[in-house]
Amino acid sequence: MADIKQRVFIITQGLDGGVSKMSTFLSKSLIKNNKEVFNFFVGRKGSSEYANQVKNMGGQTEKFVTGSARSFQEIIGLIKSIFLVNNAIKKFKPDLIIYNGHIPLLFYFFLAKNISKIFYDHGRPFSFIYIKKILTIPALYFIDAIISVAEFSAEYYRNQFNFKKPVKILINCVDTNARDVNSERSYDNLKILMASRIDFIQKDPITLVKATIIAKKAGIKIRTDFAGDGPNLNDLKKFIKDEGADEYIRCLGHIDEISGLRYRYNISCLSSNFESFGLAIVEGMGVNHLCIGSNVWGINDVIINNKNGLLFQKGNYQELANMLIDIFRNSEKETYRIISGTGYADAINRYSPVTYEKSLLGILSELDF
Repeated sequence: MADIKQRVFIITQGLDGGVSKMSTFLSKSLIKNNKEVFNFFVGRKGSSEYANQVKNMGGQTEKFVTGSARSFQEIIGLIKSIFLVNNAIKKFKPDLIIYNGHIPLLFYFFLAKNISKIFYDHGRPFSFIYIKKILTIPALYFIDAIISVAEFSAEYYRNQFNFKKPVKILINCVDTNARDVNSERSYDNLKILMASRIDFIQKDPITLVKATIIAKKAGIKIRTDFAGDGPNLNDLKKFIKDEGADEYIRCLGHIDEISGLRYRYNISCLSSNFESFGLAIVEGMGVNHLCIGSNVWGINDVIINNKNGLLFQKGNYQELANMLIDIFRNSEKETYRIISGTGYADAINRYSPVTYEKSLLGILSELDF
C-alpha cells in the first residue's frame, strides 16, 4: 500500500512579488519530497506566473485578486477571501497550513481548528505597525511555529510578542543557473537595474534617480532602468521626465519573466527605506552583478560592505553617485570584479534552491511536521 502523502495548504501573500516568488520554491521543495500541496495566492492584481509555476510542478493552486493598494476595496476583497480560503481548506483537508506572509496570518489565523499551523515570516512589518501588532497578538496564539527569513525578524516576534514556541531561520534562495557569469565584466558603461515594486513608502527609487543624474552630468556612461509596477509608478515617471532624464532613466513597468532581463545589466541596485530581505540583491548576485543597496535591515543582512557588494546610507544620493562615478572611472581595476565575484559565490553557496530545500526539510523534521 502506497504511503499517504502529507497535505500542505499554503496561503501566499500576493500574486507576484518577493513573497509569491519564494512560495514557488517552498511549493517545489515540498512537492519534490512527496507532499501534496495546495497554494492559494491572495493579493492585488498581478501576474499569474508564480501560480502557474506551482501548477506545472504538480501542485493545486487558486488565486484571488483583492483590490488596489491601500484601498477600501482591498479590505473588502480580503474579507471576501476569508470565505474562499475557508472553503478551499475544507475541500483539501490539509495536515498542515503555512501562512506565507504577514497578511495571511492576520486574516486567516482562526480558520481550520485542530490543524498544525506555521507562520512563514518574510520580515517584520514596517507599515501600519500599531494595527498589525494588535492583530498579531491573538493570531500567534494559534500558531505552532514560526519560520523566519532573518534573525532580526525572528527576534521581533520573540521579544515583542514573547513567542515561546519554536522559531527557525530559513534564508531565501534564488535561481542560480546563470547563463552569463562573466568574471571579466566591464564597467566602462554602467547598466543599472532596480527590480522592485514602485512604492515610495518602502522603496526609495528617487535616490537612485538623483544619483544617476549626478553621475551622468559628471560624464559617466550610464543607464538606469526600473523594472516593476506599483502605486507610485506614475509619480516616478513624472519625476524622471521633469528632471529631463528620461533618455537614460526608464521605467519598464511589470516584467513577467525578469530573470532573462537581468543579463542586459552589470549592476543591481536596491534603494529602499526598509526591506524584509534583499531578494533583488541576491538575484543580482546570482548573475554576477555588482550589487549596491541602502544600508537598512534586510539589505545589510545580505551585503557585507566592500566584500560581496556596496552599501550607501539610506537616502544619500550624493554618496551613491560618488560610488557610481568611482566604479566607472576605476573600471580597469579588479576591485569591483572581485566584489561581484564574491557576491556570485555567496549566491551559489548560501542562496541556492538546493540549500534552501535541505534547510526547509530539516526544519520541518525538527518541528515534527
